[in-house]
Amino acid sequence: FPSHDITATNEFIIIRPLGTKQETTSGILLPEVVRNNTLQLMTIGRIVAVGEHAGKRPGVSAFERGEYVLYPKNGGYLFEYAGVKLVIVNDDAILARLPREDFENSKAGVDLLGSGVTPKEDKKGKL
Repeated sequence: FPSHDITATNEFIIIRPLGTKQETTSGILLPEVVRNNTLQLMTIGRIVAVGEHAGKRPGVSAFERGEYVLYPKNGGYLFEYAGVKLVIVNDDAILARLPREDFENSKAGVDLLGSGVTPKEDKKGKL
């Protein structure tokens, strides 16, 4: 994913949502309907771009590219760029920061935080 090509403007943040597991630990493939109905499907993601004014207003923290965050399921605008689904949200829509080590120290396909969410990166390990 060419994340260096995309830029957020003003106070907006672009997030790459994490996908859900494709199969259970025992190898049973999960139907798409189950994967799409996972609560966290569109609520946990990794920041790929931060606008120049994001986090610079009183009461809003600064954000960094690569941070994992929690945001409202319907709190942003969905779009696709270079074949990757992304969400753009206002900086004050971020609900929480999540510990980076919880995601980066786990193996792909691991059920993170008991949610069925797994970090999805392209084959080159990019956001």
